[in-house]
Amino acid sequence: MDDGNLVRILPASSSREQAPINLSGSATDDDSIEVQVIPVEHVPSVQMVPILRPLVEKDGHLAAHANSNSLIVAASRRTIAKIRQMLETLDQEAESELETIPLKHASATDIVTTLQTLAGSGGAGGPGNPNTGTGTKLVAEERTNSVLVSGNVGFRERIKRIISQLDTPVKDNRNIHVVALHFAKAEDLAPIIEKLATVRAPVSPAAGSPGAQEQVPSVQADVETNSLIITARPGRMKELRSVIRRLDVRRSQVLVEALIAEVSLTKEAELGIQWLGASDELLESTSGDDDTSAGEAIASLLGTSAVSQGTLVGLLHGGGMSFAAIGRALDNDSDSNILSTPSILTLDNHEAEITVGQEVPFTTGSYTTTTGDATNPFQTITREDVGLTLKITPQISKGKAVVLDIDQEISSVVPGSAASDNPITSKRTIKTKVVVDDESILVLGGLIDDRISEAETRVPLLGDIPVLGELFTHRKNTSEKRNLMIFIRPSILRDSYKNLNATRKRHKEVRDMQLVKQQAGITLLPEAEHPVLKQLDARGREIEPQPVKQKKSTDDTNGLWKH
Repeated sequence: MDDGNLVRILPASSSREQAPINLSGSATDDDSIEVQVIPVEHVPSVQMVPILRPLVEKDGHLAAHANSNSLIVAASRRTIAKIRQMLETLDQEAESELETIPLKHASATDIVTTLQTLAGSGGAGGPGNPNTGTGTKLVAEERTNSVLVSGNVGFRERIKRIISQLDTPVKDNRNIHVVALHFAKAEDLAPIIEKLATVRAPVSPAAGSPGAQEQVPSVQADVETNSLIITARPGRMKELRSVIRRLDVRRSQVLVEALIAEVSLTKEAELGIQWLGASDELLESTSGDDDTSAGEAIASLLGTSAVSQGTLVGLLHGGGMSFAAIGRALDNDSDSNILSTPSILTLDNHEAEITVGQEVPFTTGSYTTTTGDATNPFQTITREDVGLTLKITPQISKGKAVVLDIDQEISSVVPGSAASDNPITSKRTIKTKVVVDDESILVLGGLIDDRISEAETRVPLLGDIPVLGELFTHRKNTSEKRNLMIFIRPSILRDSYKNLNATRKRHKEVRDMQLVKQQAGITLLPEAEHPVLKQLDARGREIEPQPVKQKKSTDDTNGLWKH
């Protein structure tokens, strides 16, 4: 036995323990003892051991390593060379045969994926590994829920043994899952998840065929607990849970503040002059020239020059005039009438509606019935809402912009017709879709209404004289044009912190008005006080007022405090 520069002579019985390991695979034709690892390409190495063992000396060793599909030989170099020559003849690729393995419980796609994963992690040729050489393939046939196996007999037998262990029934309770929702509504989310699960689910086999127990995922909504009851396999359920987590999120809210007013066109110049002093960056009008200043743009919205152009739209930026300043300017003008100042808080992409008005009866028909000598007249009446209706659907876009879908309607009974059976109503509507930045003010205007009024004045006593009283009576008919103006400011509330700030701001406004009334007092009841809301702390909780401590008098002239 060669050992570097020495030649060692050992008994044959102990030579294999002392033999060197040759990993290069080179072979020489002599009687030196060594150990070599010979890979087998096409046939299982275990099958080659009984065939090649007779070629090994009595004191040699031959074994198979199944995981690497290799032969380990400890023998003379001459014997190892003979084994290699024999393997070149026997280790040939055999003709592969195709076999179909039907499944009863498991999914063919899942079984093939599991076997391929096992092949990639465990090497080639192992007892539990499907990859034993070239020419072996695994294909999932979903229509019949079967696995197609191509390879030699040994490979196919191992695959069948593994599949028989995996193709077992699964208890139904493992496939039923209850998912509790926190923000979304179960009845709204259930159809979306069910459609997604059905589209991505494999085709269900026909009854009685292999794999007939495979069920298509189903989704049911439980309204009482706001939960989804889903029946699906664990793999599919993992995908559905990921989708549900993305949809069941807290949605942002939008606080929409509106100011709706009627402005008389006879005073539009005065009101326009007040706004002409504003900054040119205050208003950005969507009509008119680019050089139009803020005051001129507001005046055009209020003036007669805007009437012929129809509905006008403008934007008041938050850095200029405040929303409260607009309200005060309109409230102080006797020729302006603030119809309503609604405030609506709604979810993103959800319609909100507010209606302020009254039901007015309208006669739709009449008929009479005769009973003997009596005639009974009847009328059919329909009641309709007359007043203010505001519908707004906000949609928060990228950044701080809000898309507003606005549907505004103002209706009223024409003066003088309310006493008749068929009152006449006037209606003004605005329906538009605009994009507004967060906390910017949107201005809608241009809806004109003619208001006709009659006034009569007479001299007391003299005006009541028949015929001659007309000389002491004055009648006047006036026609007034009024412009409907709508100011809208959306504010995005993304979290509870902004919600609290909006609540405290509105609470402070109401409390300040109550304090003003309390200071003014009640004329007929000087001892009475107006109710005032309690203050709120930083967390929005009411602060209990502290009792006022009365100081003890230090006047001891009467000796009351002497000891």
